[in-house]
Amino acid sequence: MSKENSPRTSFDPEGSVLIGACLDSLAKYWAQTKNKRYKKRQRNRLGDFLATHGDPEIWTKVNPAHLLMRARDSGSKIDPALLKGLESVYPQSIHLPWTPKDMPKRNRKKWSGDPALTDLLHQLESYGWEEHRLVLSRYGEIFYELFRNSWIHGLDPGSQLEPTWFYRGKPEYEYFRGELKFLIPLAFLVETFDQALNSFKKEVPEGYRFLLD
Repeated sequence: MSKENSPRTSFDPEGSVLIGACLDSLAKYWAQTKNKRYKKRQRNRLGDFLATHGDPEIWTKVNPAHLLMRARDSGSKIDPALLKGLESVYPQSIHLPWTPKDMPKRNRKKWSGDPALTDLLHQLESYGWEEHRLVLSRYGEIFYELFRNSWIHGLDPGSQLEPTWFYRGKPEYEYFRGELKFLIPLAFLVETFDQALNSFKKEVPEGYRFLLD
C-alpha cells in the first residue's frame, strides 16, 4: 500500500475526550474511597489514579521534554537553578520538538525510554527539585491537560491531536509537521479504562455509596 493510501486517523479526539472524562470520574470516586483531598489539583488526582490502577510501568513515567519546556517557560516561576540542574542531568538525551534535523522521523522514541517519577526525583532532588514540580510532567497529568482540561474547559484540541499515521500501540513519540508529538492512542486509553475500572472495583468497600455532585 502506498503512503498516500495508508489508513490515517485524526486521533479520534471525541473518543479520547470521552475516555478522559470517564477516567477522571473514576479518579474522583477513588479519591473519595481513600479520603484523599486534592482540592484544585485534579490532574494530580488523575495522575495518581492512573499510576495506581492503570499500567504502573507506563503511567508512572515522566515526559522529560515536557518537563524541560515547562522549566524554560518564562512564566513557569521555576528557579533558574532548577533548570540548570535538569539540563545537567539531561544534556543531550532529552527530546524536544525542534525540527526533523534534530531527530529524524524514522528515529522514534518509546515510553520505555522515559524515566519513572521516583527515579527522576532521585536524580534531581540534589539540585533542589521537589516531587510537586516534577509530577506535572507525568503521563497522567499530561493526559489530563490534553484531553480532559483543554477540550472540555477550553475547547482547545492542542497540537497533540493533529492527524498522524495509523497507530495502535502504547504511548510513543513521532514527528509530524515538523514537531515531535507525544502520542497517546485511543486504543491504549480504552485498554487503560478497562484495566483501571476492574482494578478499582476490587478495592471498593462492600456497600460503599458514592456521592454524585
